[in-house]
Amino acid sequence: MRIFITGGTGFIGKYVVEELARKNYDILILSRESNTELFRDFKNISFIKGDLSELHLFKNKLRKFKPEFAIHLAWEGIPDYGAETSLKNLMNSIALIMTFCELGCKRIVSVGSCWEYRGHTGKISEGVKLNVAAFNAFVAAKTSLYCFASEMIKKYNIQFIWVRPFFVYGLGQKKTSLIPYIINCFKNGKRPIINNLYGGNDFINVKDVANAMVAILDKNNFANKNSVYNIGSGHIVRIQEILKMIYDFYNLKFRIKKSHNKITHGEIYADISSIKRDVGWRPRISIKKGIKEMIEYYG
Repeated sequence: MRIFITGGTGFIGKYVVEELARKNYDILILSRESNTELFRDFKNISFIKGDLSELHLFKNKLRKFKPEFAIHLAWEGIPDYGAETSLKNLMNSIALIMTFCELGCKRIVSVGSCWEYRGHTGKISEGVKLNVAAFNAFVAAKTSLYCFASEMIKKYNIQFIWVRPFFVYGLGQKKTSLIPYIINCFKNGKRPIINNLYGGNDFINVKDVANAMVAILDKNNFANKNSVYNIGSGHIVRIQEILKMIYDFYNLKFRIKKSHNKITHGEIYADISSIKRDVGWRPRISIKKGIKEMIEYYG
């Protein structure tokens, strides 16, 4: 199996690539840096140095590779969610997906965002009506890409899978993200500053996200040419609970009053029944296990 991946050296991408490489698939990665050191143990990985805006420079290499499957993870400029950056990513992604179609890819897996569910509260299934009025430029661009690709594949014998990861955490996450930030505060003897102690998210470990995407690629066939899947844990974990887990690891007393467990406005968690049924995937790493691994890694 020949697989082309954008964003293959990023937070999620490196886990996806490593899992696919262990299956001995031929992998071609588009990356601004040819980070061969990251995958030095694998001989079945090659690189194209470039970014999404340089399709005209690497299109011939992509044509020679003849990808059977494509995973589109890259979205440049994050955390810039503004209109200009979002539009640039949208146009570059459309051009790339058109190229995948022209080259005869059998299946394209592209990454959306749980932010597409902005304006909703509670358990969210893939079929919920999206609240366009709540979109920012980033969400509008992601949703537009999904709509465009869904139309494009009607002209080709291609399966298009759109995945919406929820709040991804794990090793390799930016230090400014919530869980690494809290761990580093404890590590350095500082008290973390938390704006919403009683808020919560559907946290899903990056290794589980990668495993879900690989399972989607490995599946023989899908009933629909166009499918959408949530990737989440299927439940809310409150920031307070995360703090307590970290306190417990360091054998410190947790003195914060326990909050209620009611879902408040804007809090969402994934209905993962579709991906369980169609793909046979379910999360394997609990938040407690994932945090323990991060604490042990960061020392």
